[in-house]
Amino acid sequence: TRRGDWAPFAHWFGRVRPMGSIAWKLAAVACGVGDLNVSVRPKRSWDVCAGDLLVREAGGVYCDARLRAPRYAPPDRGVPAGMAAGSLTLVEALFARAAADPGVLDPASRAAPVVAGAEPGGGV
Repeated sequence: TRRGDWAPFAHWFGRVRPMGSIAWKLAAVACGVGDLNVSVRPKRSWDVCAGDLLVREAGGVYCDARLRAPRYAPPDRGVPAGMAAGSLTLVEALFARAAADPGVLDPASRAAPVVAGAEPGGGV
């Protein structure tokens, strides 16, 4: 958020809360501390896979705009940008809104990596 990467769509959310690592952010979504996590930059598989499992076991999803889950297979190609974690309903709403504004979650148009978690009570 310091780099301004969230400025184009920060108004979509009730509150954006910067946090630590992607693993921490996904764990926060899984336990209900946050509603949604959006990654606008690629991640390494080993940074994401455990948090992905926590989110799925809690009944959520971690997927891209086509609702495809990441694949964790060697060689590690990482996890692409544009992934979101949260309830299926909230993730679908995020991607529907993003589709109406092409490029807002497009990693090619971003200047620097950023990931944030939304606080409970926020919305898309």
